[in-house]
Amino acid sequence: MAAQTATQKTSGSDVQPHQDMATARDRIAGFAAGIASGATKLFVGHPFDTVKIRCQVEGGHGRFKGPLDCLVSTVRQEGPR
Repeated sequence: MAAQTATQKTSGSDVQPHQDMATARDRIAGFAAGIASGATKLFVGHPFDTVKIRCQVEGGHGRFKGPLDCLVSTVRQEGPR
């Protein structure tokens, strides 16, 4: 009987409006965190991927001495975009 009373109290229109706003704030914060995470991955990960792919494509033809040389050469020739 006590379990039914607790269930009846939590279901229905007993929910306060500020509790719904907290949920909306949590959703907005989660959305903003997702955007920040994606942007960080793009700005940090993309240069590493570019260097990796350029080193793989060269295949030891001697254009770059290593990843750091690839990065420096790319920045000098193309500049940061």
